[in-house]
Amino acid sequence: MSDASATQRAAEDQAEQDMAEHLETLAALEQAHGEVHRLRTLLLKSGAAEEAYAEVLVPEPPSSFETLLDRLGELPKILFSGDRRRTLGLDDTDGRKAPMWARKSWQALRALDSYAAISTTEGFNGNFRAFCERQPSGALVISTHNVAMVESESVNNQWLDERLLPVPIEVDPAGKVVMEAHVKIDSKGSTSPRIYFYDDTAGVTGKVIVGLISRHPTNTQS
Repeated sequence: MSDASATQRAAEDQAEQDMAEHLETLAALEQAHGEVHRLRTLLLKSGAAEEAYAEVLVPEPPSSFETLLDRLGELPKILFSGDRRRTLGLDDTDGRKAPMWARKSWQALRALDSYAAISTTEGFNGNFRAFCERQPSGALVISTHNVAMVESESVNNQWLDERLLPVPIEVDPAGKVVMEAHVKIDSKGSTSPRIYFYDDTAGVTGKVIVGLISRHPTNTQS
């Protein structure tokens, strides 16, 4: 395959993925609208008309990774154990894309927080990707196309050490665990940020531990 053909194929694959993500977003939005309508109807039937139409103020998502890190306290089920400097470096990597990366990262972290909250209260039989696919009532989710629970065999054979990330010693006495599960924040360009995480919702912390928010670690396409 020529370089031109490979480039065209990559562009077509990316376009297909973008369309699939768009359709998933529309489906999630439609489900959210349905949930709002159902709850509003219940409130109206109970005589709580004022509450049914009360304005809901949703905070603006962060537009930088510095702000994102400062606001992690808003996500009680997220434990960030990573290197702040590597995360902050994303703000300086691409001034045009960084705000979009920060917003998408915030959406992903909110979804992970939602997963952990529901898993530790109501219970959920499945991992984070299944959570995003099934979309439980009241859940915040992201596109499953952006969630990978494992790495490829070739990546693990060659660059596993880059996925060995810090956790509290209560989780592992070594203070590190391998984190294969990750969220893809972008798939274009050499930076392609990732969020690597460890699911400790059934463990001592009852949280999702985020060990890395940074540029894509080494893989077969680096």
